[in-house]
Amino acid sequence: MADVWAGEKLRLRGVEPEDWRDFRELARDLGGVCAAGPAGPPRSDGNLRGGAAPPGQDGERTAKPYGPAGV
Repeated sequence: MADVWAGEKLRLRGVEPEDWRDFRELARDLGGVCAAGPAGPPRSDGNLRGGAAPPGQDGERTAKPYGPAGV
């Protein structure tokens, strides 16, 4: 059975805790951030380290959905 997450040129994998440095470099690329959509506020290294954790498990407050589904 073939792995659907791997191909000849690319292999997708989950986010790992040590990936925070890569996230920091991506966040510092202002042109890329702006091209991707609205830029959010700057994030600290500690916040980026915790960003590899599932939502709600990194100590940050998570927003609840707004509207009928979030009532």
